[in-house]
This record gives sequence, structure tokens and C-alpha cells, in this order.
Amino acid sequence: MCGPVIAQGKIDLVRNWITSSKLEPCVELGDLVNKLDKTLALKIYQDGKLHDKVVAIFNEMGRVDEAMKYAQQNGVQINVA
Repeated sequence: MCGPVIAQGKIDLVRNWITSSKLEPCVELGDLVNKLDKTLALKIYQDGKLHDKVVAIFNEMGRVDEAMKYAQQNGVQINVA
């Protein structure tokens, strides 16, 4: 349902659905939204307790310290290579 809406760039409509709890947070939704709005994708991943995705998106956003802190608080293993 969200794929075509996101493809049309109507991220505000999706944001409204998310904040109104009309959509369930999941990996697929977060990944779709991530292409247009990383902050909204972060919210989806956090609401869905998708810890690995939260850490990954913090890193994508350059928020490495927050990623490390979040990982430590939520038992996420981080590969530092």
C-alpha cells in the first residue's frame, strides 16, 4: 500500500499514517521510507524495536556516538572493522 504512495513522493501522507498509528512499524516500511526521509525511517525502526536497523541508520546519518550508545543499551553487537 505504501510503495506506490512513496514512489509518488507523498512522504507527508505516509508520515501522517505513521504518527496516527495507522501503519505498523516493520523493516519493509522503514526501508521504503528510508529512501526519502531518514528521520522518519529512524522513528519506524525505533517504534518497531528493530535495533539493528536503528543502529545502522544512526550510522548512515553520521550519528555514530548515538549508534554506539543505542547499541550498548539494547544489546546490539557492532562490527567495527
